[in-house]
Amino acid sequence: MTALRTSLFLLLFAAVFSIANATDINGASTGLASPATTLNFGADDFNGVVITNQYQASGVTFSSSGNLWSYQTHPVGAFYSGVVRGSLTSGGVLFDSVYSIEFSGPVSGAAFNFIAFTGFEWNLTAWRNGLEVGSFEFTSNSGDATTRFYGFDNIEFDTLTFARTVSSQAGFGLDNLQFSLLSTTDLISNLVDTVILLNISAGISNALDAKLDSTLKALEDANTNNDIAAVNTMYAFCSSVEAQRDKKLTSAQADQLISEANGIIALLDSSYALCQ
Repeated sequence: MTALRTSLFLLLFAAVFSIANATDINGASTGLASPATTLNFGADDFNGVVITNQYQASGVTFSSSGNLWSYQTHPVGAFYSGVVRGSLTSGGVLFDSVYSIEFSGPVSGAAFNFIAFTGFEWNLTAWRNGLEVGSFEFTSNSGDATTRFYGFDNIEFDTLTFARTVSSQAGFGLDNLQFSLLSTTDLISNLVDTVILLNISAGISNALDAKLDSTLKALEDANTNNDIAAVNTMYAFCSSVEAQRDKKLTSAQADQLISEANGIIALLDSSYALCQ
C-alpha cells in the first residue's frame, strides 16, 4: 500500500469518527474544544456601522434578509450593562428575517455566545452548498448569555442561519464567534468517506476513489500549477458521478457527491465554474 493510500485511509477513519460524533452545541458552557479562529467583537472594531464583510479577512461575512447587522456595546439595552465585550447585534428581529454567518470555506464546526432576552424561541441551521445539514431550536436565556454557546461541531458546513420561530420581534447579539476552516485535504478525505458510506458497487466506488487519489497526488506536488490539474480531476469525478445518476447512484446520492466536489473546487480556485 502506498504512503498516499495509507494517509488517505487514516484520514478516512478520522472522518468516520467525526461523523459518528456530530454534535449540536445547544446552550453549552463551552464552545469548540480547539477552534482555529475566535472573533471577540470589541468596542473599537466598527462601532455604530453596518457589519457585512469587515471580518472577511478572518474568514467570515455577515448578511441578513431583514434588519442589518451592526455593532453595539449593549445590544439589547441597559439590562446588558454587565457585558464587558461588545457584540454584533441585529436590532429588532422580524419573524421572517433570516440572519446569516457565511464562512469563506467549509468548516468542521462553529459556535458563538448568543445574547437575547429570556424566553424567546430561535432556530439555528447549518448549510453546506445550499443543502441543510443540521438544525435545532433553542430558547434564549439572558441570565448567563456570555457563558452559553450555540452552534455545531464535527459536521461540515459553510453557512449558519438563524431566525425567530414565532411572529414577534426580539433583539439579539452574538460574541466569541469560534470556527475551524477545513483544508482541501480534509474535504477530499471527507468525500472519500462519503463514497464509501453510500455503499455503492465496488467498481463504481473504486473508479471514484481513483479520481480522488489523483487529486491528492496533484496537491502533494509543490508546483502551484497542479491546482489546475486537481480541479480537472474533480471535474472528471463529477462527470463519473453524473454518468451513474439514476443508475448505480440515486439522484440524491449524486447530488450529495456533486455538492462536496464543488466545495473542493471552490476552495482550490474560486474562479473555476462549479459542476452542475
